Amino acid sequence: MVYPIPVCLSLLYNGHKSGIKIKCPNKKNFLELEIYKKSFLPKTLVTVKNLLWSLITLVYRPIDIPHENIYLKIVKTNKLCPKNYSINKVFVFNIWSKKEMCPAGFAQIFPILFKLKRGGRYPLPCPDEKGITYEIEKR
Repeated sequence: MVYPIPVCLSLLYNGHKSGIKIKCPNKKNFLELEIYKKSFLPKTLVTVKNLLWSLITLVYRPIDIPHENIYLKIVKTNKLCPKNYSINKVFVFNIWSKKEMCPAGFAQIFPILFKLKRGGRYPLPCPDEKGITYEIEKR
């Protein structure tokens, strides 16, 4: 079973090729997603951005300056999806909004959510080396 968040993060940092397809883990009410990326900068600006990024990281800790958005497009469904998603619906993977949880942090937390059904409290470090620690508990 493959979850979309780690795939999106991997795609963002060039760990996967664009156009990977994954299926919803629900075998009865399935849908299939195509995950791809598209640059929002012209190639010349990407080159300049990468050069500046390389120089900045010589004197400062690495920073993220993505030049691509990650998209999740529904390409198949059996029409019984509990969320009523339809073919060609596109979602944009959140890498910009500070109002929502960081995708890398959510990817760290997501597998633990299933353990919470049994109760307990779980401290989880953020994947960023200077990040925070999340504490998740069932109430």
